[in-house]
Amino acid sequence: LRCNEYESCVLCRQFKTGPWSEAECSANCSSLSLQSVGSLEPNEEAGDKRCTFSHNQCRYEFMYNEYANSEKLIVLEKPDCPAVPLTLGFVLIVVGAVVLLGLAALLVWKLVTSVCDRREYARFEQERANAKFDEVGF
Repeated sequence: LRCNEYESCVLCRQFKTGPWSEAECSANCSSLSLQSVGSLEPNEEAGDKRCTFSHNQCRYEFMYNEYANSEKLIVLEKPDCPAVPLTLGFVLIVVGAVVLLGLAALLVWKLVTSVCDRREYARFEQERANAKFDEVGF
């Protein structure tokens, strides 16, 4: 199989990526006929050979057939790539949750201190009233 020979051509011609520049791609892959399809169904009797390779965590598939005067590559139009985790969204959710929990904790703390301060002030006022009452009666 000549799969390795065609990998760079598949990457640069079909997906505009890979190790080759545009000039290298044109120089090395101009003799290839490239067709993009939704699904690969190789006809082994006709000489189709199926190839699979990985590049940048994606799996690419294509098949090729060598005719007398040219080579034909049939490429699966969408590579199989793992879903990219939404790290930015996840980080924003975590940061937002921490901020909300912090604000909730501050609100609870403020309510608790307000209640304690009111009780303490009421006790102070009561003691002050009792002290004034005691002064009058000497």
